[in-house]
Amino acid sequence: MTAGRRRSRTRRTGSGPAWVAVTAIVLVLGAVMVVRTAWVSDDAQITLRSVLNLVNGYGPVFNLDERVQAYTHPLWFGLLGLVSLSGANVFHVALGLGITVTMLVLVTVLRIAITPWHGLAGALVLLFSRASLDYATSGLENPLSHLLVLLLVLVGTAILEPASRGRRLALVPALVGLLYLSRPDLVLLALPFAAYVWLRAPVGWGTRWKAVVPGAAIVLGWTLFSVAYYGFPFPTTAYAKLGNGIPRAELVDHGLQYLWDSLTRDPLTLAVVAAAVALAVVARSWPHLWLAAGILAYLGYVTWIGGDFMSGRFLSAPLVVAVAIIVRTPLRPSVAIPLVAVGVVLAVPALPATLLSGPDFANESFGTRGIADERGFYYQRWGLLAPADPDRFAVPEWQVPATRRVEVVEGCGLLGTRSIKAGPGSHVVDPCGLADPLLARLEPVVGPDWRMGHFARELPEGYLQSLMTGQNQLADADLRAFYDSIRLATRGPLFTAERWAAIAGLNRQTITAP
Repeated sequence: MTAGRRRSRTRRTGSGPAWVAVTAIVLVLGAVMVVRTAWVSDDAQITLRSVLNLVNGYGPVFNLDERVQAYTHPLWFGLLGLVSLSGANVFHVALGLGITVTMLVLVTVLRIAITPWHGLAGALVLLFSRASLDYATSGLENPLSHLLVLLLVLVGTAILEPASRGRRLALVPALVGLLYLSRPDLVLLALPFAAYVWLRAPVGWGTRWKAVVPGAAIVLGWTLFSVAYYGFPFPTTAYAKLGNGIPRAELVDHGLQYLWDSLTRDPLTLAVVAAAVALAVVARSWPHLWLAAGILAYLGYVTWIGGDFMSGRFLSAPLVVAVAIIVRTPLRPSVAIPLVAVGVVLAVPALPATLLSGPDFANESFGTRGIADERGFYYQRWGLLAPADPDRFAVPEWQVPATRRVEVVEGCGLLGTRSIKAGPGSHVVDPCGLADPLLARLEPVVGPDWRMGHFARELPEGYLQSLMTGQNQLADADLRAFYDSIRLATRGPLFTAERWAAIAGLNRQTITAP
């Protein structure tokens, strides 16, 4: 074996002294920073209510009397449920999974890097980026999405090596399918690179097409289950948020403001994304160019739909892809040193929320159109190390009392917190429609100061009476007929001809009610 081959093997396996030192630094610093900033968001608690219902034998539902998918991340929901079956506190499960998966993300960054110094730089970007660190925990699916994206890069680049023979090609569509279950829109981020690997893999067309089967089975299998159980292929949150009636130009403007908000709060994130795209173009590396194409497609989609109200949440996955490009791009010192220097300067404004973040961290101010520092807003109430109520992670006894209640959440927001405190005996009504199959399909009341993801609906006359009595008492005849179909799809016996006819009719309609 030549000396060059020995060096290559050391670089790949990370067994040299430099690799060991860098790995130790990343793991220690990562553990400290992730634990110090760990928290649980209110949106995550919407999912946790469904997890509590699942593990206590009531099914994967939000309210016990309706089959509604109130979460956007089936794979993450499944992991939370699986671990919670042990009897562990669901808040602790969410925090523990977030921390554990994020540490795996940092290890995977080192695994795909071409030198220990590339790996160190990439890991530090993820730790000092607010978009990455804020959602390294939070109880949302971001860390799982980050890990799946990096695994896709790891597997894809290995398949493209001349000696690979494409043996693991089926893993590429499978990882895309798992990303769909982590969050459906992430397919836009992964598909260009996955398609390139699929086309360039050194295999015959028969093998190539067979490799698609696992990924297609994952997506199709979940979709069929979702339609059969919930009545619809997509989560209720998608219908509630996308059917907002806001002009596209106004949404795009808000999407651009969402990017600007990130630049002002967290300049490192989008700067690294831009640098990675530029490096891919300059290096003329086809794998990197297709990764960059995925970044641009996803950012275009985020802008098209109007961004989000959580600052940085939708930018963490593109950042991870950008880091994957950077840690695999050879750089001369004359290029690397200035890039590192600029990165250090850009990381400084966010230091109070990253390296220097402590138990007293808080920021309840809102940006344009209500874009919020979500961790800053909730940390004092739901931070792991915050000096808050020591019983904040306590879960009420999850048993249905003899008398059930209907509770209406006032305004849009805090649905997760309030629904868990209400317990399984309450049917919680959310005016935003995030967990309500009827309200999600009604036109929202949108004022000039609307906030993304918070589109309130007026409760139809007779709706609360319908929920309390279990009988459709809506005053409007057309809406009453529509609600009959909704009730049949979400409350009726699973396998009847009448229910499936209702499901077919509902899914042929537009995203909103007639």
